Amino acid sequence: MTSSSGPILIVGGGAAGYAALRELRRRDSVSNIELLTADDGSVYDDASFGPAIAEGRRPGSLVIATAVEMAERYRATIRPHTRVLSIDPVARSVRAVNGEIGYRRLVLATGSEAQRPPHMAGNAAGLTLFAGNLEEYRYFRHELEGRRSVVILGGTEQGCVYADALCRAGYDVSLFETSGLLFDGLLPTLSSSRLAQSLASRGVRLEFEDGIARVDQGDEGFELRTLSGRRILTEVVLAAGTRRPRTQLARQAGLRVASGIRVDRAMRTSDADIFALGACAELAGRSLGHAGDIDESARVVADRLCGSDTVFRPMARASRLTIDACPLVWCEPPAVAGEWLESADAGGVEALFHDTAGGLCGYVLIGDRIMQADRLAPLLQAGYRA
Repeated sequence: MTSSSGPILIVGGGAAGYAALRELRRRDSVSNIELLTADDGSVYDDASFGPAIAEGRRPGSLVIATAVEMAERYRATIRPHTRVLSIDPVARSVRAVNGEIGYRRLVLATGSEAQRPPHMAGNAAGLTLFAGNLEEYRYFRHELEGRRSVVILGGTEQGCVYADALCRAGYDVSLFETSGLLFDGLLPTLSSSRLAQSLASRGVRLEFEDGIARVDQGDEGFELRTLSGRRILTEVVLAAGTRRPRTQLARQAGLRVASGIRVDRAMRTSDADIFALGACAELAGRSLGHAGDIDESARVVADRLCGSDTVFRPMARASRLTIDACPLVWCEPPAVAGEWLESADAGGVEALFHDTAGGLCGYVLIGDRIMQADRLAPLLQAGYRA
């Protein structure tokens, strides 16, 4: 099945897929657009997952819009529960669980997927939970009911947010990080230490330079064996480690893939009729899963599909961490040579990353120092380069 006059087809109903749909409709009110998503197509903000646990809100309350509402709003065909199995770039079609669909242009927004800790053994290793999307989160919340103890694997941003929220909700929480720093080592030493102190003060047990080697089913939950040989009992195990881009469809279709699907500054893949954006894509080694990158990528994709020659402009990527124990704003510096300079007092921490030319390229602001973000923003953008 091929169609040079077929729809613009978007594969993926997460933040990136819907951003592409939104930007396309702002520029083009008539083209046939279809969006395929493996889940139910609900729109939600995953930043609300942690706070919802602490505040006792149900997962259903986090849905901002349903697939039906989004289809009506953007005059598009949205097909929930439609998993794409393969792409045929020559025929310009995709094969989904319910049939073959032709496309005029294809936009891949397949996102990322969670990874269990490598080499973890045990008869219950497969029962480790994830909570990176709404479907996973709903199941995680279901498994929390009637239970009190949780072990979190990974001191990532997600791991820290959930540790804080679960403690606030009254759970007994242990967080294991195989390195000596939080955030996969992305935070400088003093900032990571202040965040760790704040979490510990709320009751989170932090276990650095250790991890879980085995997860076995016990009589009343799980029996864990750490890398250092300790035995720990818990009722719920949540994996909050790194996520990897979903690239299987692109790889099988013969598109260029590294860590993510490789795109140029026009968001084109190695096939001129296929674009990619969001956490599944990478540009010159830069992952495009940050919210700011998604918005910029969606604008570029929409402009290109409507005939413009817009290109992606790397912007500084600032984030606010939703941790009640430790208000934190941070901007990850690009992969350039430079150094962190940190200062701290009882009220907070300020860490500034300068490149070798003295340009400000990143920062971490904790506690009362977060008020400095507005002052740093123009300096940051002037010195930032991806």
